[in-house]
Amino acid sequence: MLFWLSLLFGLGLGVAAIAIVLAMGRAERRARRALYSALGFSDQLIVALMAQKGSIANQLALIRETNVATTADPPRAGVDVLQAPAPRSFRLTRSPSGARTARAARALKRRSARLDRGDGS
Repeated sequence: MLFWLSLLFGLGLGVAAIAIVLAMGRAERRARRALYSALGFSDQLIVALMAQKGSIANQLALIRETNVATTADPPRAGVDVLQAPAPRSFRLTRSPSGARTARAARALKRRSARLDRGDGS
């Protein structure tokens, strides 16, 4: 009897957990749609944004970069237009040699002044 009761209770908890997860997904979709419509996006753009996965911040940044939100008639293939741009590559450059040597000289002067005082701080 105890086995069947615990089995029934576990099954009920599992069904409740699945229902909660599905309700959370629907609530998130409703909230996204309400946010996009509050921002004044067209219905076509909202459908294209809802079809994509990802965070809202990334999608809003993508819209700002592609400037799709301000066009009067967004393209029909909205999902293809809203592809993320390629990541930018960057390279750390070295400062000019004059600035580097001046900075090193100032640091050396500060260190030698501390050592001359004898406090070591």
